[in-house]
Amino acid sequence: MDKQGIKNIIAEAKSLSSYEERLSFLKDKFKGQTCYILGCGPSLKQIEKERLELEAKSNCLMTIKQSYFPFSDFVDFHFFNTNNYIRYPESKDKFYVGSSDWNSETVARANYWKNQQVDICSRVTGEIVNRDNYGHGNSTRLPLSKRQYFEDFDGLENYTFEKTGLMREWGAGIIYENVLFFALHLGFDKVKTVGWDYADPKIEGLVEHFYPEGSRKRTINPCEKPYNSEMLDSINMSRMFAEYFEKLGKSLEAFESDKCFLSKKIRRYKI
Repeated sequence: MDKQGIKNIIAEAKSLSSYEERLSFLKDKFKGQTCYILGCGPSLKQIEKERLELEAKSNCLMTIKQSYFPFSDFVDFHFFNTNNYIRYPESKDKFYVGSSDWNSETVARANYWKNQQVDICSRVTGEIVNRDNYGHGNSTRLPLSKRQYFEDFDGLENYTFEKTGLMREWGAGIIYENVLFFALHLGFDKVKTVGWDYADPKIEGLVEHFYPEGSRKRTINPCEKPYNSEMLDSINMSRMFAEYFEKLGKSLEAFESDKCFLSKKIRRYKI
């Protein structure tokens, strides 16, 4: 499928009146295709931009938060939530997926997004009660990245968009709540990531982005740095996603980088 074909699907989806109709329409529209997902980790500044742009010209490109801006000319689907938020420009040929986190969309708009374009809005399930180290609040439910260690964990197949719709399970993190499941929902056979890195869990509170830390602190609702136990849980969760993709006959790959701490189960690639 060429870029125009991707834009045609996006235009048809956006013409539908409800979020649920749009989500249903997009199901398996990209079977057999490859998509690139860009996160905000440091490996995004290591990749040769011209080579990645060449890939983005002929494949679907999904971006997360600030990774939108270096590749804005090639973005097809963009994801954001209420953390580290910065306004993203209106676009007729891009599809914006927002997560209002534990808030309603009305509350998210009033406090963070204002008039931000949103073509589908999801919401994380679970009630925040008090603040702590995990998403930085206690919840009535544990995140997927913590539940993976329990014997009664029922697997990732029960948390797809097809099963839970726009009420998303707590990841923690947008990559586990929305992005990877969305790529599966659209039917992509091969998902290749850049900037989905995490950090060395042996170093407490270490988080590095492809952009300066000072810029992140000037975003709306900047995240607190994670504890190393949370980082380790997220890295271990990446293995479960790799195994789930494999079970479905699909592949999940990450750009090879010394900054990428994902599970070794995720195959590395070079451009």
